[in-house]
Amino acid sequence: MKICVISAFPPSKDNINAPTALPYQILKYAPGQAQINLYYYPGPAEFQKIVDNDLNQLKLDNIVKIPFPNFFMRYFFYVRAKLRNYPRGVGRFPENKTLIHDINRLNPDIVWLYPHWLIDWIPLLKCQNIVVTGPDSASLHSERVIRYGRWDSCISIFFEFLQYKRNITLEKSLGLSSVKVHFVGREDLKKYFSLIKKKTGGFFILHPLHGYCPIKETINSKSGKIRIIISGGGKTVYVGDHLSRLINNLIDLHEKLSPYYEFCFIGDGYDNYIPPLKYVGYSIIQKKRVENYSEELSNAQIQIFPIAVGTGTKGKVLHALSTGLLGIGSTFSYENIEVIPGEDCVIYHEPEDIVQSLEDILVNKSLYEKIAEQGAIKTRTNHASEKVCHMFWEEVLKKQ
Repeated sequence: MKICVISAFPPSKDNINAPTALPYQILKYAPGQAQINLYYYPGPAEFQKIVDNDLNQLKLDNIVKIPFPNFFMRYFFYVRAKLRNYPRGVGRFPENKTLIHDINRLNPDIVWLYPHWLIDWIPLLKCQNIVVTGPDSASLHSERVIRYGRWDSCISIFFEFLQYKRNITLEKSLGLSSVKVHFVGREDLKKYFSLIKKKTGGFFILHPLHGYCPIKETINSKSGKIRIIISGGGKTVYVGDHLSRLINNLIDLHEKLSPYYEFCFIGDGYDNYIPPLKYVGYSIIQKKRVENYSEELSNAQIQIFPIAVGTGTKGKVLHALSTGLLGIGSTFSYENIEVIPGEDCVIYHEPEDIVQSLEDILVNKSLYEKIAEQGAIKTRTNHASEKVCHMFWEEVLKKQ
């Protein structure tokens, strides 16, 4: 069996400079006898060694980096995407006719495209079994951003409405082709079917686990301050005003909480939040990048997910819960993760609820440790990589 994979991002196990680590996980459990040819657009040069090391762990027959077009051609592709009312991402990852010729010459049984921005590759591919991974519905994402996002001006909302229309155009165009579209969100698939006016040509599979390192010290066994992780970026549309509201509450309750908790911020966008927390007495660790994200998580006991907007599955939430951390997050945080909020993780309805949970943890450590344990067991079982990825390949191999 010949499989060609075309990815707009380098497949890597720790989600380097990409929306998700999903392609790496699924390739890891590809059919045993498959001949796999990977074509991908490279990321920043500083991460290439990590990517190369990750790709060496996969059973790939051939790896080809897709060259980005020069400046003038890049501008042409952006304009072309705009004229067709497509998102900018379509212009960023245009079809490469030379490589498509090579792929067609290979006559693959399956071509898998990631993500949907590679739509312009589809009409030129001669394969009869083409799969496109979202992994989310772009139109549902825009819809929720408009509804739940934090807006500073009418101009910002206007541009998001334009993006919403472009995402709708993109997904309707996918629906007109004969591809299968794969989502990691139930609501995402439902949204896609509502746009294309049919209930075929798409499927939902749970997101597989990242490789995780089990937690080293639990909430109850931790000596010294309990470590809380906040990661993913502090200036994204996903956090809305949830993070700033949380920080304000932490400052207000610093006398009660700072002697018992320390915070580790991983990623960018937290610079404005850290000095006020330090000023009132919180212990703070800040890491813009980490060599081993799984190892970093295993040193903590809790992770807070201040997510105001969301679609699909939150990879970092899944990663944290499987590690054994106690998750504290919004309703969107646990969407499409097979856990029960309140039993396997802590849910907040307003960001102000988070500090109340932190207070309660201090007097009920055994209870919350048990919640974290249950969350780890359920995610490790329900999202087990081998099981979930086999389900993906079974769906892909089905006849249209």
